[in-house]
Amino acid sequence: MLKAFSKIVPEKVCAACQGTMNNVSVGGVDPKNGRPWSFYETIAGGFGGRTGLDGVDAIHSHMTNTMNTPIEVIEPVCPLRFTSYKMRTDSGGPGKWRGGVGLERAWILDAPKATLSILAERNRIPPWGLFGGKTRGHR
Repeated sequence: MLKAFSKIVPEKVCAACQGTMNNVSVGGVDPKNGRPWSFYETIAGGFGGRTGLDGVDAIHSHMTNTMNTPIEVIEPVCPLRFTSYKMRTDSGGPGKWRGGVGLERAWILDAPKATLSILAERNRIPPWGLFGGKTRGHR
């Protein structure tokens, strides 16, 4: 919808964001106590640049009531050990008004078996830019 409006009123919309509702879920049985567990998270990415402003970094775009859970809350109740929690340097699209950068949270699964599911968009077709802004190659 925003891309369609960008053709009519480009100064009123933002460039493409990281997508909406990019999610990761994982769960199984905790080998330490035999109890089932699950972890579900929406992934914060970059918000697109817009007339006069760079995009917003590490934000959940086009959805509400969503934030990531602090690592300190997750590790005691799930067999996950976080190894990284940082901004993805230069992951936003370059341009006069750059796209926001995404968030990277890496973890190690401390369980022999689990089920992992990822629901995401803008992986094969990256976010589009406005006013000559470029897409950033995915790594």
